[in-house]
Amino acid sequence: MSNPDFFELYYSGLGGIGWWLLLFVIATAVYVYMWYDSERRNLSAREWKLAALLLPTLLLPTLFFRFSGPETQTSLQAAKMPFLYLGLLGGIIPVIVAVGYYMTFQGMQHCARGHLYDHAQSGSCPECAVLDAPRPPAPPRPAPPKVRTPCPKTGTGWLLETASRRRHDLCVGITLIGRDALLCDVALPDPAVSKAGHVQIRQLGSNYVLEPLPGRSQPMLNGTPAPNSVTLQNGDTFTVGDTELKVVIL
Repeated sequence: MSNPDFFELYYSGLGGIGWWLLLFVIATAVYVYMWYDSERRNLSAREWKLAALLLPTLLLPTLFFRFSGPETQTSLQAAKMPFLYLGLLGGIIPVIVAVGYYMTFQGMQHCARGHLYDHAQSGSCPECAVLDAPRPPAPPRPAPPKVRTPCPKTGTGWLLETASRRRHDLCVGITLIGRDALLCDVALPDPAVSKAGHVQIRQLGSNYVLEPLPGRSQPMLNGTPAPNSVTLQNGDTFTVGDTELKVVIL
């Protein structure tokens, strides 16, 4: 078939309308199909729909040439071949785009949250299933640390830190000496002192007895190792860790 005959079919075939109209209908049908299908399955597919929308514009030069006057058509005779190629691209490429769209999104759809999933395989969105799954209850908050209730003071005895001159009143009953203020009655800022308690002083009537705690280093009393239980006298000094304390008894 010669070029003039091919031009005649493209521009004037189908009873004078031209085969270009069939290509335009195909390109438009592709866009309508992609738009309808993507809306039905909640797919964005914006790039695919944009391509299907723009490709039919390649047929606009043919449309302009076909419905222009004789003088304009005569002046555009040299452009008939480029118009023909553009029209063929505008009618054929949309079909290829439609096939690519179908292969890419076959069985796929978006859920209400925007997740893309294969409806044919899972039936529902697996990401939403994970998000909506019941979560284990949060672990209970740890109990607040117990605060030691301040003990009643005897009023007849206290300890003095020889270095800082800090005063610590002795408690009625037992006075626990250590490093943690939440656990001990007398808290010493000394890393050599056990946190939960190093020694204790027990009140026995008007006397005060120094008692080292098991597993702790032995305190020094007046420069010598203290026995396991010893009654303190006014003016005695004993060392707990690296802290020296002076005993004051009324």
